[in-house]
Amino acid sequence: MKIEFYTDVQWHVLVFLMMGSLNVSCQCREDLYGAWTSVDGKKIDMMLEDEKTRTKYSFCIGNKENTYSVGFSELSHSMVTLTHYYYSNKQFDKISFQFQVLSLDKQAMRIQPISQAMISLFGNKNIILFNDNFIPYDKVTIDSFAYRDHLGTVCLQINKSGMMKLQRDYPTYHRRRKYYVARLNETQFSELKEKILYSLILNLSECELTDMYIDTSPFWLTIVHNGKTTSYCKSFPERSIIPLMNFLNGTLSKTKWKKIKRKHARLDKAFDFI
Repeated sequence: MKIEFYTDVQWHVLVFLMMGSLNVSCQCREDLYGAWTSVDGKKIDMMLEDEKTRTKYSFCIGNKENTYSVGFSELSHSMVTLTHYYYSNKQFDKISFQFQVLSLDKQAMRIQPISQAMISLFGNKNIILFNDNFIPYDKVTIDSFAYRDHLGTVCLQINKSGMMKLQRDYPTYHRRRKYYVARLNETQFSELKEKILYSLILNLSECELTDMYIDTSPFWLTIVHNGKTTSYCKSFPERSIIPLMNFLNGTLSKTKWKKIKRKHARLDKAFDFI
């Protein structure tokens, strides 16, 4: 069964061409969380506990000779202060490790040591640290993928075997909802993965994954990969997102969908927007 779909893809692309790229490099507190290590063994761990990824809480800073447990004291205008508290001579004291974040993404962080304690530990030159938890593109495995248009009338889920489930709402006086299934072949699923990687969604700053405007409705992309979930919710896509959107539009409009009953169309509960 071929179905005529009118998605928001063309509308987003048109608005993008009118307004230009909205991709702005930014830094936010969430991007700092990770296990950061330099090539010569210096490290800054800022890890929050996460049951989903089995990440244990760890905040420490050090080099090959000394390591200090620390706490997040301050983050202001890219200036980070990590403080180590200790007890000496019957009183509490502290050491403040302060550094400025010069650049930051999910893969690497370039910093400038500021405080004397930080300079003593890391030296007085700018230093690059790499995130041990960053997944290189050649190691990315896509477990499942979901898309919802800005009206919420089209919800598509694709699992790692290429099986597609589609939930389609028809805006009539009595709202009608229908369900369909189809399958991507191996070549098509490889193309989907290629478009996801090209979109750079998996490498965007946490602050860049979401933006919503009062007078517009966002669309959603959710990618489950390597045991992690990345959600992208925006009213306007970056330039790198457009090939992925075009692929989805082509998949929705050209696929021969098979209509099924609701009881056979249960979607993954991980995609809470569906």
